[in-house]
Amino acid sequence: AVVSTQSTGTCQSTSFLGGSAHHGISASAVAIFKETRGVLERLLEETGYRLVITGHSLGAGTAILLTLYLQHHRSELPKVLATCQTKCYAFAPPPAYKPGASEKLDTSGIVTVINASDVVPRATLANTYSLLIQLQHTENLPLTLWERCSLIIEKDCSKLRLLYRDMAQVLREKRADFDMEFTILSHVGRVLWIDRDENDNPLLLKPEEGEWESFYFGPRFIADHWPHDYQRTLALFASRYLQ
Repeated sequence: AVVSTQSTGTCQSTSFLGGSAHHGISASAVAIFKETRGVLERLLEETGYRLVITGHSLGAGTAILLTLYLQHHRSELPKVLATCQTKCYAFAPPPAYKPGASEKLDTSGIVTVINASDVVPRATLANTYSLLIQLQHTENLPLTLWERCSLIIEKDCSKLRLLYRDMAQVLREKRADFDMEFTILSHVGRVLWIDRDENDNPLLLKPEEGEWESFYFGPRFIADHWPHDYQRTLALFASRYLQ
């Protein structure tokens, strides 16, 4: 079975499965489960197939939360749903979940794929707030337009190093606002972050701690989000690493 949805744009976080999740995406995940439960039960009983849940962008976030929802409620489900092998392949999801301190959900069946500088896997309210603070602070500085752009996109310009430190201090002072106003959602499961070098060879990158807690505006931060570009990157990755 394949599940994909264009989710509601309600961006606040809400309690979900003992942790926190994107409000709109979690609502979509629960709604899809309720709408498709009967069909899934019949198909699994008749075929014995595995269950694969997938999606792109907001649909990917929904696929992840739906997978977690099925796992969390496994003991309450009919045997055919509770025992079937379930996999989730999520392409370009926004960060959608933060587990609770005592919640131990198995995320081994979830694979999150992120293409190069795709902006959506960094699209959270906290990151947007941080960006707006940077823009507001930059607007008040005596800089040319290019210097302002360089500061925001983190160009390594020596004359701006002091301003970088100033900006970092502003963000540290605002961190308390993050903690009070925003839940820092993250990616779950195995994350495959794939880039391409100058010769179009695929590279598997390792995210650093806090990698998704800021925006990165590379030259292809929008183009890298489109499904056809994911297909191209995955085809290159498969030809190099899976043959």
